[in-house]
Amino acid sequence: MGIVLAYVAQRFHYDVTQLEAARGQIIGYSDERQVQADFESNHLSGTALALYPDSYPLGAKGNFFPYQVTAIRDILAELQGVVKWGGDMEPSKESTFFIDVPPGSPKLALIADTLRQWRLTPGKGAGTQNIADPKRITAAKKLASKQAA
Repeated sequence: MGIVLAYVAQRFHYDVTQLEAARGQIIGYSDERQVQADFESNHLSGTALALYPDSYPLGAKGNFFPYQVTAIRDILAELQGVVKWGGDMEPSKESTFFIDVPPGSPKLALIADTLRQWRLTPGKGAGTQNIADPKRITAAKKLASKQAA
């Protein structure tokens, strides 16, 4: 599951906004048990990733430009719905991405294997997508309507 969340961070860096250490925190596993929204507890199991949570706090919406939302939706669609975006949750937390399949999911294992292969294959993986491809946009919109909270 770590490979999947790492891929989300890579794609976010390439297609949404550049990740920079000086800009804020990036949080994966956390032992913080006080959560404001149920999905934040996914950090306790290491199945969530928060990218700049201070910049995109709980309840704040509309923090991304439309092209950035298109890129986020493309990332989720490419991962075939095994990851969900906190921007689709209520309350919203646009900094958060989390695994949205049960432990031991064959779909998660398949996606992780695909990502491992892409690491070894030139022209595959993060940084190689054309997020403006109409087929990708259609797939991303379809998944977004399915994942809406």
